[in-house]
Amino acid sequence: MGMKLGSTQWLIMALMFVSVQSVAGALVHISASSPVKLCEFTTPVSKVPTFTEPECSIANLIDVDPQGRHIWVSIDFDTPQRLREMRQPLGLFVFAKASSRAFLNGELVGVNGTPGSKDSEVAGKMDVVFPLTPSQLKPENNTLVLELSAQQSVLQLGYPIHFIGIGEYTDPSDYIQQYAPFGLILVGAFLVGGIYFGVLAFLRKDQSLHIISSVMCLMAGAHLLTEMSRGLVSYTYPWHDVRLLAVTTFSCLFGLMLLTFSAFKVSGKHAVHWIYTGAFCTILCVFFAQGFDIKTTLGIFIPLLFSVVQVFMAWFRSRSRHLIKWLLVQVAVAILISFSSANFHEITYFAIIACVLCYLFSQHAKEQHQSYVQLQDDKVIIAKLEYQLAQSQQIEKPMTLEVSLGGKLEYLEANQIAYCKASGDYVEIYLVDDSEKLYSGSLKQLEGILPATFLRVHRSYLVNLKQVTSLATDKSDDKLSSVLNLQNNQQVPVSRRLLPSVKSSIRSTFEQ
Repeated sequence: MGMKLGSTQWLIMALMFVSVQSVAGALVHISASSPVKLCEFTTPVSKVPTFTEPECSIANLIDVDPQGRHIWVSIDFDTPQRLREMRQPLGLFVFAKASSRAFLNGELVGVNGTPGSKDSEVAGKMDVVFPLTPSQLKPENNTLVLELSAQQSVLQLGYPIHFIGIGEYTDPSDYIQQYAPFGLILVGAFLVGGIYFGVLAFLRKDQSLHIISSVMCLMAGAHLLTEMSRGLVSYTYPWHDVRLLAVTTFSCLFGLMLLTFSAFKVSGKHAVHWIYTGAFCTILCVFFAQGFDIKTTLGIFIPLLFSVVQVFMAWFRSRSRHLIKWLLVQVAVAILISFSSANFHEITYFAIIACVLCYLFSQHAKEQHQSYVQLQDDKVIIAKLEYQLAQSQQIEKPMTLEVSLGGKLEYLEANQIAYCKASGDYVEIYLVDDSEKLYSGSLKQLEGILPATFLRVHRSYLVNLKQVTSLATDKSDDKLSSVLNLQNNQQVPVSRRLLPSVKSSIRSTFEQ
């Protein structure tokens, strides 16, 4: 699994060094193009070589590779003026996939693990800083000697030495993870998004898109957290291979979830074909791509291209405004990825992903609102239908109600009743002709007996909506009160709690 990029390696290494240097202006790096002396001995040596041995040669720093090897490297450099003028303690920074020992001008300045043969090596940390004293640095003609080995590598990286430089002494994470605060906020946001869509998937029947959205959020959060782990956790270099594989995996999973989301949304019965084809092409491109930054970028970019194509085809057939928005969002993301590939894995990628997920969240909120509005409209339609049904049944066969008056039983038709009022263990029934009858039972029982044209407007009142002429609201003594005016000039109070439903029912009745 060689990862060398040929002619592009200079540009990539330069961008990486510039990125580190931009974090701290006082940090001076050893240029990737610097000529160095490189020695590799068939038998281990216990002392610093002179670099005049037959096993030594001249190379560029960018070509130095300690993976599966035990090597010595000599680097000559002058101390820049800004370092000589610094009053802060200095440190030698070595960011490399290797165990190391560092000698400056013949003096041992630090040990990271134990470099050596495959049997004797003790893995060192991926990123390390060795403290320096002012006396150890000369204005000119400094010689830095590094003993390096990486015998425990699983992956063969194209650039195992990421950075060598001198600057203000501080924790290496200060230079590696400059966006940690913002990154952790994004991780939290992705986690919340994953939980939100997961809960929706559990509560609703249309689970597919919600599950996919939840997995997308969780994969983005896991990817970002894994990407940031180098600056959050000080780990030995073999774990760097695990981290790279995890980062690439999470990137691919997010990309494929994005493709799956679009496929389920627009492709119908052909969704599976899009997913399988996109997954196959993504895995193929990622496997043969050189360099894990490129692999990670392709992990999202290839599925995104498939998603753009299928959404465009669906929009071309339907000309849907909703689809054109989703299409434009994906095209914008593809363009941003193309133009930000140099610093894609710093924070740009995750900011872009956060914007995509925010768009999906806003669309879901909009759909939920539309569903709620539609549900309320449906309730009104159902109420109208129930009212019409009750009305037609009443016309065909008027309902009769048995009431007691002085031990005498009488039978009333429902359409003769104006309203009912609870009175202890009885209910007072007021008829349209202003007469009054007495029902032996509760208002709740009566409500269950009478047709749907009767509405509970108060805990003590039940009204025949066919008798209502108007709803009056009065505000006096800082209190809001409402009454229903009936055809026989009677008034019935309306509970403030029930006022919205009463208004809706009356509106439906008047419309009919």
